Amino acid sequence: MSKADLYIMSCGWIKIPAQALIRDRSSDEIIVVPVPVYLIKHPKGNVLIDTGLSSEFIQTSGTTQNDFGLEIQLNKDEYIINQLKKVGLDKSDIKYVINTHLHWDHCGGNKDLTESIMIIQSPEWDSANNPEYIAKKYYVPRLFNQHQNFSLIDGEYDLYDDGSIILVPTYGHTDGHQSIRVKVGDRYLLLTIDTAYLREAFERRILPNIAVDNEETILQSLDYLKQQQDAGDVLFFGHDYQDFIKVSDGSPNKVTEEMLDLLI
Repeated sequence: MSKADLYIMSCGWIKIPAQALIRDRSSDEIIVVPVPVYLIKHPKGNVLIDTGLSSEFIQTSGTTQNDFGLEIQLNKDEYIINQLKKVGLDKSDIKYVINTHLHWDHCGGNKDLTESIMIIQSPEWDSANNPEYIAKKYYVPRLFNQHQNFSLIDGEYDLYDDGSIILVPTYGHTDGHQSIRVKVGDRYLLLTIDTAYLREAFERRILPNIAVDNEETILQSLDYLKQQQDAGDVLFFGHDYQDFIKVSDGSPNKVTEEMLDLLI
């Protein structure tokens, strides 16, 4: 198996009512969640998993709002292109971008990564180009589609055919949502993405109030996460602040196998 190094960073922050992410939390409680992006340095080519917030949200200070009225914080140094520079990479050094799905907070940097091959599940591409969903602003094509080279897949996919980066469908949050298993040392870190926003939601099996395409399907995806956890995978909930700060200070931090114990 090829040796790959995983880095975790934040490409922005969002203030959101806790009840939006866990249905039985207070509507008055506001929490701050990171917008995680993952870099994998692999001998066969560097890979990004998601691209964070769009540069249109960059502020010199304070916050701005998105179309749904959420407070967004993104400084210039946190934008994906500038985060890459911190580890000596340019946008031309990224071979693949794995879009776990095409919601605005996961694909905002796509427009500046036009040389990369974008990998996405076929059902997600169909949904993202659905006029009804676009009209409701579930998807914003200007963010994710600047005529890049999209590679559409269906189902589980071993990116380099070496077990180091495995894409797995976890539908329900969207029609084509996918999670990623990344080999870290001798163990797998399962990036759950938005199958569950917060670890508490997974552990209590509580769905969010927002962005659930199919409740039955997302519950099946939660079952998959539990199955993989029982089999030895370490789960990472990237929008969970407490999970995030255990492995990253916001800048690209390399994840070691020892750090995985912090997530158990």
